Amino acid sequence: MEPNEKKPYNDGIETIFPTLQKEYEGEENRNKHLETKVQVLLAVSGVLASALMLLLKAIVDSAGPKATILIILSHSFLFLIAAIISFLLAFRIKTFKQIAHNALLSDKAFQMDKQEVMYNLSHDYYECIKYNAEAAGSKVRLIKFGSVLMIISIIFLVIAFGHISYNIINKERSNFMAKDNENKTGNTGSNQTGTNSEHSESVIRGGRVYDSERGGYNKGPGFGTQPLEKSESGLKEK
Repeated sequence: MEPNEKKPYNDGIETIFPTLQKEYEGEENRNKHLETKVQVLLAVSGVLASALMLLLKAIVDSAGPKATILIILSHSFLFLIAAIISFLLAFRIKTFKQIAHNALLSDKAFQMDKQEVMYNLSHDYYECIKYNAEAAGSKVRLIKFGSVLMIISIIFLVIAFGHISYNIINKERSNFMAKDNENKTGNTGSNQTGTNSEHSESVIRGGRVYDSERGGYNKGPGFGTQPLEKSESGLKEK
């Protein structure tokens, strides 16, 4: 290159190139993070779907009111299916544009000077960053949408568990109150029987019947009752 010949590229490319290179690496790491996140969310969704299926089967096989619970669980299941579809669409976006390294190793590339190579690489980095940012943005939107759907599904699932717990508590309380009423009824009957037997207790003494309720001796059938008077020596007939 002649001393007075104008350089095809200025020195600013040496500042731009490292920035674009770091941005490209950042997008690559971001894409890996999003793929890992999608895999985790799909695994969580699978666990929730299995739990919902088992719970639905248990509710269908159980006795008692189940219409409300089944409706709630059905909504939870539908939202979860929609979330899984969203995660699968995000997982499907795997295209990540990379630098064409084969072009860097061509004979033409070896004949270029440093600034020209850096310029070409900077252009390639920019195109890759632009494409990868759009792909990552689409993936992020699908992940966010699926996450919202999964949260709604979990809310419905919590409501269903609350409804089931409420029914169980009400059933146990009803059984407890029924048993308590039975015990009270049995105790009342026993007390009445004991009181009647105590008041009607009679003791036969010397051929005559002493009525503790009336406080006297019966002379016999049809003779009535003679009340007793208290004296210093004891009880005597009046």
